[in-house]
Amino acid sequence: MVVNSYNNEFGYELISCVPYAYWLHKRGLLKKTISGHDTESLYYFSPKHVINPEARTWYNYGLMDTPNRDIHKSELDLRQFEAPPYKEIYGGVYDYDIVICNRYNKEWPGVFELSKPINYFSLEWLEDFFYRNADKKIAYLNISGFKKHYDNSPPLPFADYELCQQHSNVNHILDIYESGSLNLLQMQIMAGSSEFHTLNGGYSILASYFGGVNYIYTKPVTIRGRTYPREVEKGDFNYYHNFGNSEIIPMRL
Repeated sequence: MVVNSYNNEFGYELISCVPYAYWLHKRGLLKKTISGHDTESLYYFSPKHVINPEARTWYNYGLMDTPNRDIHKSELDLRQFEAPPYKEIYGGVYDYDIVICNRYNKEWPGVFELSKPINYFSLEWLEDFFYRNADKKIAYLNISGFKKHYDNSPPLPFADYELCQQHSNVNHILDIYESGSLNLLQMQIMAGSSEFHTLNGGYSILASYFGGVNYIYTKPVTIRGRTYPREVEKGDFNYYHNFGNSEIIPMRL
């Protein structure tokens, strides 16, 4: 079997492709995986991993032939599902007390009223959090500056890096990264922590693979009878514990 992510949105891949590919691998059925830039660490178990050089797409055009290609629901089909043991594989490198994953971008470009930053940790929120946790070692993750990882809703200018520099207990990903794989580094950082503060989307799903407690923050907005983010409307967070036996705690911004 071949598992192809078609370079869809990162979160879709983590839900639909990775656990299915690992399930196939454990049964000797996986022949090849295909995905976008810097995904080797996601598919470390694949007998042959091929990189598709095209950019990711937020619109998720590619039809993923997987049991859970429809991700917005309250329960997954677990019959062909097994999450890779990322914490075991990537642990032992870092030991941060807390990992914060942030973003600042146009979230739903296809919906005019929502084509702006909505779900993000503001500078004021971060400043307060850093002060309240001044005795903790914090890793701050944000893909801004890593252009090859962008989809078609890239980050917007945000002064979070400068804020992190003002707090000696906070390490921004740009100050941890040296060279090589960003995804590998982020997974190594997550593997050494047990407390995560994330937002709906790819980071919240990735963090759920590493056990511990994952506080997932959202700011729900209803437009023409539909609630965004869809994770809140459809109850997606109910199944995130399946990725790494993590405790999922939904929060409101």
